[in-house]
Amino acid sequence: MTLKTMVKNEGKTSMDLTCSLPIANAFVDDQDRRFDTIDDLYDVVGNPECNVQLQPGFKYGMQFVYRVPRMRRSRRGSSPNATSTTSRCPPSSTSPDR
Repeated sequence: MTLKTMVKNEGKTSMDLTCSLPIANAFVDDQDRRFDTIDDLYDVVGNPECNVQLQPGFKYGMQFVYRVPRMRRSRRGSSPNATSTTSRCPPSSTSPDR
């Protein structure tokens, strides 16, 4: 499961999006199971490399990838409802807006 999003640093200091985990998040399925992101988000094509610092006021496109079990589709083709939850952690820093 991949969540494509835009992350904006609204903090006072720089943050590393892929290695220092400034954004705690989980994929929550319709059974309230919580799935963590994969460890190496910096290896995902399009994500910033490890230790590339997002400066305050800048934003960057980010893909959060979760390892989840394969879900069966019903005859109608519907899929389970799922949400992503995030919490703001103190930012930890140089990429242009994307």
